Amino acid sequence: ATSRNIPAIRLLDKGNLVQLGYGVRSQRIWTAETDRTPAIAESISRDKDLTKTLLESCGVPVPEGRIVSSAEDAWKAAQDIGLPVVVKPRDGNHGRGVFIELTRREEVESAYHAALDEGSGVLIEQSGDTLESKPVSIPLALLIGAIIGCLSGVTGTGGGIFLTPLLLYFCWAHSREASGLSVAFVWLNSLAGLIGLLHSQQTLPEALPIWLIAVALGALLGTQLGIHRWPTHRLRKCLAVVLIIAAGKLLIG
Repeated sequence: ATSRNIPAIRLLDKGNLVQLGYGVRSQRIWTAETDRTPAIAESISRDKDLTKTLLESCGVPVPEGRIVSSAEDAWKAAQDIGLPVVVKPRDGNHGRGVFIELTRREEVESAYHAALDEGSGVLIEQSGDTLESKPVSIPLALLIGAIIGCLSGVTGTGGGIFLTPLLLYFCWAHSREASGLSVAFVWLNSLAGLIGLLHSQQTLPEALPIWLIAVALGALLGTQLGIHRWPTHRLRKCLAVVLIIAAGKLLIG
């Protein structure tokens, strides 16, 4: 306001209620809120867990986290989510009681007690550094895609067991994104295999329609679990089990 020569008047001796300008063109701000901030949006934003839920339902990436009930539960959640973590009050504001980049048990437990003093509950979240994905190298991605496609054709697998670990290893996608990309990759490989089968004039299995219905129902159920029900750490563990089973079957078979 000062750099733009806008008059600013502090309306309270204590507090952050400020008036900008005069008369009909004046506006008021209170910390991060203005006189144009919707009341419902402001109330929702005070509940960090509810805010995350609403953003996630719209497809906006949010850090993994959950409400914890004790210092011991906070450390357990931190281990499940993956260190480092952020500890914050569920309904605090002005950045009070927020602790970032915590990696040790004593730090997490101490931060829990401090955050609890600033709100009605405590939220443990992934650190922002763990959420960043690296840019995709197009030449390397094309080479890897061609190799995976070739391996899928040779081994008769969908290709997801090759693609998913590489996406996670190179940090090109998060767990949920890797699962979604793998499904699309498997679908394309399966379609290519079906076309090849038809060109070789081989007959399709009679049970194929039943398999397709079962696969569609399973995909719908898995999508709902992966997106709306399961936290990311559970999704990662499930993904790891599937990959181990697939790798073991290939080695033994």
